[in-house]
Amino acid sequence: MSQSIRVLFVYDNEAALAVRSRLLAGYRQIEVTATTDVSTALEQLDEGRIDCVLSGYALAGSDGI
Repeated sequence: MSQSIRVLFVYDNEAALAVRSRLLAGYRQIEVTATTDVSTALEQLDEGRIDCVLSGYALAGSDGI
């Protein structure tokens, strides 16, 4: 059995984040963690359980991850 690819998706538009996250979650091998909050995203990265980060180019209140 292969491991899931753990994707952290950070985007500041909640509706768009939900739609895109559902699309990614449609792939069995992808496990999506989605957030609109940069601090939460950074905590997830600190835990070290993320394989890939997808984010908006210019996030509100931040200059990126």
